[in-house]
Amino acid sequence: EELVVGYIFGWIIYDEFHLNNIAVHPKYLRRSIGKQLLLHIISRVSIREIKVILLEVSANNISAHKCYQSLGFTKRGVRKDYYSKGDDAILYNLDLTKNG
Repeated sequence: EELVVGYIFGWIIYDEFHLNNIAVHPKYLRRSIGKQLLLHIISRVSIREIKVILLEVSANNISAHKCYQSLGFTKRGVRKDYYSKGDDAILYNLDLTKNG
């Protein structure tokens, strides 16, 4: 019985990596799996001369905010009422020319 415990998805546009989705199976939360996925992507895109990683996350997803900030992502803006539940999206980026 194989189980996907986490995945990360995004795309490269010129010298940017746009992180579209990252998810960890609920039974495997709080085990640094999401952080390890992010570190993997950071290392993979850095060797491809990507300059920045961009993402948005729900304003209510406090654990994700802490994870992104611990890796050097900085808050760059807000998109009001971005998600279907009316949640705002917080925009983050990681400047790989400084932090990668």
